[in-house]
Amino acid sequence: MRDHITGPPPKFHGERDILGTSTGAVTFNSMLQAETPEHVRGRVFASMDVLWQAGRLISLGIGDVLADVYGIQSVYYLGGALLLAAATAGLLAARPSETGRSGRLIS
Repeated sequence: MRDHITGPPPKFHGERDILGTSTGAVTFNSMLQAETPEHVRGRVFASMDVLWQAGRLISLGIGDVLADVYGIQSVYYLGGALLLAAATAGLLAARPSETGRSGRLIS
């Protein structure tokens, strides 16, 4: 049994341990599961995974070209700006409407 005070530190799992990047995916997948009819859920999740992975692959190519043309610092600034834009869009979509209900991304 490991002593939590004097034992070795727990294993580090990269950015997941620092940023908690899987949290958004878990929330999104839970929402997708709750909103998708059971008879099409497999197709919806498969399609979502294809789109997600394709987007990741395409973004690597775009980031590479942008880094070559404009420099890596510009790519980080652009990524930060896109992240802020996504956060703003999410906050605006989740604001309560006049009826008191929050906005829904899936109808």
